[in-house]
Amino acid sequence: SPSKRVIEEAIAYINRHYMNPLTLDELAELHGMSPKRFSYYFHKYTGFRPIDYVIHYRMERASELLKVGNFPISDIAVSVGYANPLYFSRVFKKKFGVSPTAYLTSR
Repeated sequence: SPSKRVIEEAIAYINRHYMNPLTLDELAELHGMSPKRFSYYFHKYTGFRPIDYVIHYRMERASELLKVGNFPISDIAVSVGYANPLYFSRVFKKKFGVSPTAYLTSR
């Protein structure tokens, strides 16, 4: 079975490339596994499905950008991998319970 190190490498890869489109197939292939096997071990070691981890990481980066800068929400959306700012806002609200705009005004 793959070592935890392989999954740690996958996490490091995601953390470096989160702003790009990432697919389960691509991540699995990069780490020499079938998508099903990669997904199983990723979840086993992290508690996240791979795509859920990507979303989690993107939302954490977005919340940091909202806290530190005065960037338009559409720019933040693109910088964390979402071409559609409305979709980004929906995902952000699902994660944090408030829209990016409300998050901005609450800081």
